[in-house]
Amino acid sequence: MHKVKILVVSCVFPPELVTSARTSLDVANGLAQLGASVTVLCPRPSRSVDDSWKFKIDNTVNVVHLPSFGGGQSILMKVIENLSFALSAITYIILKKSFDICYMNAWPIISTSFIATVLRIKKTHYIYSVQDLYPKTLAIKGLIKKNGFFWKLFLKLEKTLCKNSAKIITISDSFKNYLVNSIEVDAEKVSVISNWSSGRIILQDKEEAWGMLAKTGLTPKSQELVLGYGGNISESTGISDFSKFIVNSSLNIQLIVAGSGSLVNEIRRHVHLDERISLLTPWPNSLTNSVYSVSDILVLPVPVGQEHGSLPSKLINYMNSNKPILCVCDSECEITQGLEKYPAASIFSWAELENIKINNLKKLSSLNSFSFFSDSTAKSEDKLIKEILKFANIE
Repeated sequence: MHKVKILVVSCVFPPELVTSARTSLDVANGLAQLGASVTVLCPRPSRSVDDSWKFKIDNTVNVVHLPSFGGGQSILMKVIENLSFALSAITYIILKKSFDICYMNAWPIISTSFIATVLRIKKTHYIYSVQDLYPKTLAIKGLIKKNGFFWKLFLKLEKTLCKNSAKIITISDSFKNYLVNSIEVDAEKVSVISNWSSGRIILQDKEEAWGMLAKTGLTPKSQELVLGYGGNISESTGISDFSKFIVNSSLNIQLIVAGSGSLVNEIRRHVHLDERISLLTPWPNSLTNSVYSVSDILVLPVPVGQEHGSLPSKLINYMNSNKPILCVCDSECEITQGLEKYPAASIFSWAELENIKINNLKKLSSLNSFSFFSDSTAKSEDKLIKEILKFANIE
């Protein structure tokens, strides 16, 4: 019997700490456990890694860390890194026997386009996973101008990638609507499968959690409440703006920022300015539960103008912790709609945040999500794996 051969192409993979790396790991493991022969192509780690994270890879999964160059936070070095990874991936694909199907992420779009072209030459179908909306996301972040040269280039690349894919997977109905209306994709070709969490966050006793964090130098302050943030620290997440708000406020709270990214030094500056702010970077996977456990409220700031470009994967993890969530967002979007289903959340605009009082936060911290976590997010992983296997035998 023919053993299905599946290629997974991911620009991030463990031991890197970003959520999308763990998602690719879950997909690879799930496919392997169902009997598929799985090969993962990914760059050598260039972001924060955690040697203590004993992530489990199925022993039948072939993980190939390909050489790439560049790295760092500048746009030029990121382009070099992405293009060099694409060259390494293309070389690997050309030299190896064909695969039955390829599952790959949309980002970064230029590298993905090169890889997709080679896959077509090799007559290998690919499933295209869309977690961000191109070129819309890049314009929202101010990296390109709408209707400018790069906008038109990326729009053409995105349309070509979608047109030539066997299937498109995206994470929300609004993302699907964008693909159908702006990228001109056939609606029947797009499946909505939400992101998932590995399961419920198992909270620790606060004293035990602080004991774990104390090993990193992070200690409790004397403030009334602890606000926690865990995830990417960059322009696209809004945590720097929220931290700056805390610096300029008189709220009797402690803010813990856990993660890594391009604005870590900005948070470090806030730490030096204000003793209420604490930074944990990198954020080891082994301390995920500890950060959530000591936090009375988890914060989810959304930068102005970036409400519709992406859907933060940390939202699912936050919900699965059953902790109260403070979202700062200026307009209704997929994030706020998702939080409407969560019984322990408050949504403020950035202007409203300026007038927030400690009593507002105390009221929020007293809310209970009543074990919100269900099997729905786990079913998302199963659904995606079945979709990949379904298209593995396309003629």
